Amino acid sequence: MILEACKNLHFPEESLPVLLDAETVILSMPEAAAEAQTAIDLLMNSPEKEYLDSMQRIADLTALPRMTVDMVVFLMAAEPLKDRYAGAKLPESLMWESLADLRYKLFECRAVHGIWGTFVSRWFQRFYQLERFKFGRLEYEKIPYKWTPSFHNVKTGDPVVNVHIPSDGPLREELVTKSIQMAWEFYRDDFGGIVPFECHSWMLYPPLRGKVFPDGSNIAKFHDLFRILEWQDQPENKDFWRVFNINWSEDALDKAPADTSLRRSLLAHLRGGGTMGEGLGVFVYDGEKFI
Repeated sequence: MILEACKNLHFPEESLPVLLDAETVILSMPEAAAEAQTAIDLLMNSPEKEYLDSMQRIADLTALPRMTVDMVVFLMAAEPLKDRYAGAKLPESLMWESLADLRYKLFECRAVHGIWGTFVSRWFQRFYQLERFKFGRLEYEKIPYKWTPSFHNVKTGDPVVNVHIPSDGPLREELVTKSIQMAWEFYRDDFGGIVPFECHSWMLYPPLRGKVFPDGSNIAKFHDLFRILEWQDQPENKDFWRVFNINWSEDALDKAPADTSLRRSLLAHLRGGGTMGEGLGVFVYDGEKFI
């Protein structure tokens, strides 16, 4: 059942025995199979996060790792999601492009926890309810603007397009620009041709610009697309794992790899007493230029 999804999402061959065996275990137990269908129904139709409780019940019934169970259920849900895309007259290719985030999260889970699965299951619901899409390098969703600083006549509660940055390789300038253009084409009718974008990310934390993200680097160019409206320090360095594939702890600096310029620069910043953080950035795009 999930093999087609694994192939379409280009999952690594070494992950397939684990995921397919887990699927077999779930489907061989009537109670677990029924719970999987419940989880899929909740994932696709409920505004709440009750599908997470169903996933935990599957793990309890089968004694499978929870992170693997979650990934298998998300893969099982790809089949009914095809019908939803068809009903919305959206191409199936967009579905597989958007679900590619399952592959990124699969690799992240393997790197951080040593398990083929996912540890960010709260993240995926909007993909299955046709509210989040991937266009090229970046992911997007239309949401109400929840921040206080206004920009370009956008105020709290107004719709904006939120930008997410999946772990899909380098943020090359040409890929980012092409992605934004594709997103503008998708959302432009909703905004009368001028689309407001926002992004909340550790990459938009100003104290890292110039020091960890030097001029000319991919992340610096991405950072500079945005007007930064506000930012927060995060002494707990909650996004440390995104760079180093290990969670932050008191001895994390001694364990973290330093095999790239980004990792070396960030380690130097942290060892010098700095922290990571998050920034809120915005821009407006009219299909030709950033406003």
